[in-house]
Amino acid sequence: MGRKTPPPQHADLDSSYLGNINYRSELVKEETDPAMQFPREYVAYMAKQVLKRLTQAGLIQYGQPEYVSEVMFEVISDELSVEDRINDEVRKILEEHGNEMKELGATFEEAFKAVKKQLVRERKIIL
Repeated sequence: MGRKTPPPQHADLDSSYLGNINYRSELVKEETDPAMQFPREYVAYMAKQVLKRLTQAGLIQYGQPEYVSEVMFEVISDELSVEDRINDEVRKILEEHGNEMKELGATFEEAFKAVKKQLVRERKIIL
């Protein structure tokens, strides 16, 4: 859960994000399926199941099950929303660098994939 690395400031970003794109290549197939969205109820169920299994295995002990379940729910929800937050940040970056994309002839899709890949690599995030 080392995903708390602070994002770089947008002022610090340069065209290096866009520089890794091969503009003459065909569109690359999506590397992964779009992020799955889970209902809150299912995330709460997953949190309770994780706690149940950890407790049964003797790996954890706690005295406030409702509090611990809520904390687990928040942690799991946060982890599941990492990709959505990255996608939002990529869109903002591309909006700021729209003119550069046009000059280089990059499509939004190509640039999106390249910037997202760069952010994920920099922050050492596993999606």
